[in-house]
Amino acid sequence: MLIRKVLIILNIIGLVGCLIWVVNDPGWEPVVGIVGLIATLITQLHNAEGSGAGDKLTQKGGQGSTNYQSNGNMTINNNPTTTINHYGSTETMWIGQTDKPTITHVNLEGRNSEYCLELLEPVFVTEVNGYTTCLPEQTYKLEIVVNYLSKTETKFYANIYPDAENYLLHHLAHKDNVKSLGRPLIGFGYIRFQLTGTAPKEPGTYEREINIGLLHFKNWKHSEVLFNKFYKFKLVVFSTETSKGPFATSEVNPETGVSFMVLKEKGEGTTSETNQGETK
Repeated sequence: MLIRKVLIILNIIGLVGCLIWVVNDPGWEPVVGIVGLIATLITQLHNAEGSGAGDKLTQKGGQGSTNYQSNGNMTINNNPTTTINHYGSTETMWIGQTDKPTITHVNLEGRNSEYCLELLEPVFVTEVNGYTTCLPEQTYKLEIVVNYLSKTETKFYANIYPDAENYLLHHLAHKDNVKSLGRPLIGFGYIRFQLTGTAPKEPGTYEREINIGLLHFKNWKHSEVLFNKFYKFKLVVFSTETSKGPFATSEVNPETGVSFMVLKEKGEGTTSETNQGETK
């Protein structure tokens, strides 16, 4: 603003000088100078009036809705909704708030129909005898997708048990929207996040559970449980030593180039039916 004012003042001084010049020594040169300075002065005055407080960009949400911004790129796949407001962090938890129900096929089993969660991914967790594999004392990551219905503002939580009960592993095996985002769930939508489990030291097959639930957002420490559900799966911790079981060998799909683990039982020469995808 200060620079603009200085330029306008200098332009006026130059215009006055040209007027004195044309009076004392009439000719085409001072006339050209006067015309140029007048045009420049008009442009400067016009820009000064138009700048003001600047243009404003506004975003208006529908009645009863909240506008959010994401700090990263947003990708929507296979979602039946028409309007989605995203908020949160792509590194910890990503929540999409929608204008249509996202809960599809859930048996509430006597639960409150105003609060509901539906686990969609990983698919193997929703299947009977679903399992994942890991090496001893290594971590495994589960990419979680959950649809939600919440009449009021709620706190969402998710855990891998028994890892979440271990204070050394809790920060990996637990997620909630209070710590990750500081914002409540409400309405319809879906949640994406990652839980990390840790395999035991000894090879074998272990029972594991994913637990998801909802609490009141305010005073959640003293809240009743609005929704709670467990999903059981098996963690197969394998060894590369044939003397221990279960053990596995790594093979590569010649068509895709992706490596995968082929599990075997102790003492067996034939492979069991499994393909757990790319190893990490």
